[in-house]
Amino acid sequence: MNVALLAATVVWLLRDGRAPHTLADLWQLVESGNPRFKTTTIVRIAAAAGAVSFALVLIGLMAGPRRCRQLSAWLTATALTCGWCTLFVTWSELHWHAQQFRLASVLPEATTLAEELAANWPDKDGDLQGVGPFMAYPKSAPATLMLLGDSRVPGTSVQISAVERTSDGTLRLELAGRERGAWLEWRPADSVPSSHTPGSFLGGLNTYYSLKRCAALDTDWFVVRYAAAPGY
Repeated sequence: MNVALLAATVVWLLRDGRAPHTLADLWQLVESGNPRFKTTTIVRIAAAAGAVSFALVLIGLMAGPRRCRQLSAWLTATALTCGWCTLFVTWSELHWHAQQFRLASVLPEATTLAEELAANWPDKDGDLQGVGPFMAYPKSAPATLMLLGDSRVPGTSVQISAVERTSDGTLRLELAGRERGAWLEWRPADSVPSSHTPGSFLGGLNTYYSLKRCAALDTDWFVVRYAAAPGY
């Protein structure tokens, strides 16, 4: 059971971009004991099952039949313990690198969208071909496109909720759905040299986005995480 649970957790971290948010939300719910959220019970059951399974392994090693106290059994238990400890320490980096790998695969389609927006940035509410309807803010000189409905990078399954443009030509796609919390950031090669590295910025809706971490996906593209706060 421990092996299956460890493998399932690793696969989930590799495939689901929402994993950090899910873990944070579940932890808060478990602490609060919110009875309206059934997943809290599921998490407690899974944790209890894991703990019981690990306890049974230890009991088998200490007081079980001879075959359970052989060297191979001790090595298996040690490997499991090392696996869980390693995952506990490195899960964030594992998830971060897996997200980079997933998003790198959609860069051709994202580049097509970014180039179209750079050449024809909207000056009012409208509809982006292949993406869907949007609302542009601020109305006087739009810098933010708030996408409506189930908007995706055309030709991919990657959902986007907004597009931000700053004066240096940078375009930022705020991701949604399975990649919620990350941004795809396009900084073309002909942009101002000092602006070719992601940094904090003030959005079109007067929201200040503070840089948390970023990684280059290729020459012009970055995956970025920001912490949002009201602008001043």
